[in-house]
Amino acid sequence: MKRMFFYISSFLLVFLISSCKNESINFPEMLTHAQWQAFNIDNYEFEQRVVCFCAPPAGRFHKITVESGAIVEIIDLAEERSLPSENFSFFKTISHLLEFVESINPDSVTIFNIEYDSNFGFPSSIYVDYDHRIADEEIGYETSNFKVN
Repeated sequence: MKRMFFYISSFLLVFLISSCKNESINFPEMLTHAQWQAFNIDNYEFEQRVVCFCAPPAGRFHKITVESGAIVEIIDLAEERSLPSENFSFFKTISHLLEFVESINPDSVTIFNIEYDSNFGFPSSIYVDYDHRIADEEIGYETSNFKVN
């Protein structure tokens, strides 16, 4: 009788575990813009640093909050202060990063380096040097600490 109870209990346990739905999102290793849109993640935050030969806020990490797909707040992490909204266009949401990557033709630039976040698949590091003959036109984006809200 104990053995029968053991078998039935084991069967039920395996059945329950296998029938549970996994609510997590399985991100591909490298996202496309269309894949990102399909995940329907509109509210999130992350940290980003723009690397270029341009005026601040470049060169420092900023915490970016995105709601309904748009940047609603940016905090300069070095100075612990919010940036005015006129600076928002300097930074890129995940969707904008993916659009930027897809707009680059690697054959038409001098350097195009990209690394992807191992957990979420978005570009975590992008560096583009458009022309080696021109100084200071390079641009880079470093993005980390992504969190869905």
